Amino acid sequence: MHLDNIVSELKAHPHSTFKVLFNTYYADLYKFAYAYVMKKEEAEDIVQECFASLWQTRNQLHEQTNLKNYLFSIIKHACLNYLKHLQVTDTHADKLVEALIFSNTLHYEEQENILNKVQQCIAQLPTQ
Repeated sequence: MHLDNIVSELKAHPHSTFKVLFNTYYADLYKFAYAYVMKKEEAEDIVQECFASLWQTRNQLHEQTNLKNYLFSIIKHACLNYLKHLQVTDTHADKLVEALIFSNTLHYEEQENILNKVQQCIAQLPTQ
């Protein structure tokens, strides 16, 4: 099987060609994804999703598609989306921390006010 007409092969013999593509590109795609996300499991998931996407869209691919570039493009965009999601998650985490600090500050101020009132009441009690 030649990689020159791999899209035609993928359409004509999907299972065997997909296996060849997986064995040929998996390691390089994984390394590429890992370089972006720096997490083993996430890189594996991204590559797995890439191959699932290829399987689902194999019949819509143009014969001239450079499959290697196509796969690396899918990986790149998936990694960037993952990183964008992390950035949004981090922003929300920062806001949550700020809210918790603020709420604990109010809680502390309320406790301090109650403590001051208790101390004032004790000071007003007659001596024994």
